[in-house]
Amino acid sequence: MTWFWILVVVAVTLFDLGLIWAVMKVGWGPWMLQYPPREPTPDAVKRKFQSFRFGIMSFGGCVHVAVDEGHLHLRPILPLRWFGAGPISVPWSSIRPGRKRRPGRWLNVKIDGKAVTGPSWCLELAGEPDEGEFGNDAVGVGGGGKLI
Repeated sequence: MTWFWILVVVAVTLFDLGLIWAVMKVGWGPWMLQYPPREPTPDAVKRKFQSFRFGIMSFGGCVHVAVDEGHLHLRPILPLRWFGAGPISVPWSSIRPGRKRRPGRWLNVKIDGKAVTGPSWCLELAGEPDEGEFGNDAVGVGGGGKLI
C-alpha cells in the first residue's frame, strides 16, 4: 500500500511540473520569440524580484529587470527558466504607456497591443501615461498595492 501512495505523489508531482512547463511554453514562449534577449548596456538600471503581469499570467516577484535607453530587459527567476521562460528584451518603441494604478506604484502598458502591468519605475520610460488608453480592460492592482 505504501508503494501506491508513493506512485500517486510522483504522478501528481510530474503532472504539476508538466503543467507549469506547458504554461511557460504557451504563455511566455511567444514573448521570447518576438523579443529575443539582448545584453543590457553597462549603465542600465537593474532591480531584482520585480512583479509583472502579462495578460492573465502573473509573475509576482519573479522577474529581474534591467532598463537602458533602448530596451526593457526582463529575465525570469531561475526556477521559471528551468521551465522554459527565458529572458526577453522589449524595445521601447513597442511599448505604449498607459495609466498609473493606485497607489501609483504600478503602471499599465500595452506591448504590441497586449496588456502588461509592472512597476512604474521602469515602465514610465515608455513615455507619459495616457489616461484614456485602457478603459475597463486594464489589468489592475488589488487592494494594498499587491499585483493581482
